[in-house]
Amino acid sequence: MKATGIVLSVKENQAYVRVCRESACAACKGCAGGGCHAEFMLSEAPASYELYADNPPGAGVGDTVEFSCENRVPLTLAFILFVMPLVLAVAAYFAGAYFAGATAAVLSAGIAFFIFFFAFAFIANRLCAGRTKPTICKIIKESGK
Repeated sequence: MKATGIVLSVKENQAYVRVCRESACAACKGCAGGGCHAEFMLSEAPASYELYADNPPGAGVGDTVEFSCENRVPLTLAFILFVMPLVLAVAAYFAGAYFAGATAAVLSAGIAFFIFFFAFAFIANRLCAGRTKPTICKIIKESGK
C-alpha cells in the first residue's frame, strides 16, 4: 500500500504523519466526463488518521511525503483463514456423516466452519498487529521550514 501524508512531527528516525483517506473512486476521473453515477456526498472532507513511520529520507515537519506499508504475511494468513476452516468443515461433515447421519453431518460442518473461521481470524489479527511497519519512501514536497 502506498499513501501520501503530511509530517506533523519528527523524533529521531520516526515521523508522525497525518494521512487523508481518499475515496475509493479518487483515481477514476469518471466524474469529469459525466460518466460517474455514484450517489454519495462529495462535499464531505475525507477522514484522516495519524501514524508513526520510519523516516529514512529525513523528512521535516510540514513536508508532504509518500510512504508504504508492505507486508506479505496478511496474504498468507488470509489464504489460511478461508481455506483451513473449509477443509476442517469438510472433515467435520464426513465425521458427522459416519457417526450420526446426514443431518448431523451438515450441522457439524457448519458449526466447525464458523468456529474455526473465528478462531483463525482471532489468531491472524494477533499475528498481524505488530508486523506492518510504515516507511517513508520519498519526500514529495518540502515545506521550506
